[in-house]
Amino acid sequence: MRLGVGYCFYNDLKSIQRSVPTFINEVDLVLAVDGKFSLRDGSDYSTDGSTEYLDSFDNVIINKFVGMEHDKRQQYIEMAKKYDIDYIIIIDSDEYINDANWDIFRENLEKNNDSISGVKFYYTDKDYTSYPRIWKTGHVNYWKTHNIFEVDGSLVRSPPNLKTIEGISMSMNDDLRDDDYLLKTSEYQSRMLDYEIPLRHALRDGKLGNI
Repeated sequence: MRLGVGYCFYNDLKSIQRSVPTFINEVDLVLAVDGKFSLRDGSDYSTDGSTEYLDSFDNVIINKFVGMEHDKRQQYIEMAKKYDIDYIIIIDSDEYINDANWDIFRENLEKNNDSISGVKFYYTDKDYTSYPRIWKTGHVNYWKTHNIFEVDGSLVRSPPNLKTIEGISMSMNDDLRDDDYLLKTSEYQSRMLDYEIPLRHALRDGKLGNI
């Protein structure tokens, strides 16, 4: 089984330096995509050394892409197909792996039959939820938003009864990002919601034919 990480990043060197060491030696490939999202302000590609840092690892493959968030994220899905990756773990640059037993994780993943599975994602020191972050290559794609997925031909926002693959857990922290970065992120998220909410409502209301 070939295991990869789908890694979306942009001008986030300090967060990346915290994130990458938590998984770099445990996966076959890191499929990293550099470039801003279309609705975000800033240069097209990273200028802070993020790309150079990632490029220093032998098992990192970098693609550069500027576009809508779902289109940028789809790049690592296509890369996974190209490089014969069986499963990808989706990790953003401000996220990292914790409490990991990679042997157990791989054993559990070998037994898994689901196209999209969850990972324990801690939002406090003690509390977690199941995030759909483990995808079987060739079975899951992004649709027209970053959080609506096409799973084996069906559109879903968050799959019901999502099974958690035990062995690893994840956390997120943006405390290594400076105030300007956080401001631009907030502005971007507001613009993204303006674009995505009508799509989410159309899916919810069964009106995708109008999209």
